[in-house]
Amino acid sequence: MLICFSLGDKLSDPAGRAVRHEQKRTILGYGATLTAAELEMMNLTGDGNGIDMVLMPAEWRNRVPTANFFQPGGYERNPVVIRNNVVAKLLAATNAKMDEEMKLQGAKDLAALFPK
Repeated sequence: MLICFSLGDKLSDPAGRAVRHEQKRTILGYGATLTAAELEMMNLTGDGNGIDMVLMPAEWRNRVPTANFFQPGGYERNPVVIRNNVVAKLLAATNAKMDEEMKLQGAKDLAALFPK
């Protein structure tokens, strides 16, 4: 599957991030819902590896090493990925950090700008 992210990848403002998120949802299927950690993994590992990680069956996530999704230099410089050395642990650690950060005032202020 060839995927082009030319518009969204060039934008770093909130609109650009929204475009990229919508593109990633489209790749996974209309109506697909990504957790914050899954979206972050797609951004961190790249779309191809991120899709592999997101679409991986849950029963595999406890066995598949995170090293499979990163270039060696990037893996070796990322202590979070090394510490959380299987997909399930990395997703759990990322979710925990995001949940913690969502309690900060700045995150609350930003969320208030986008009512549901």
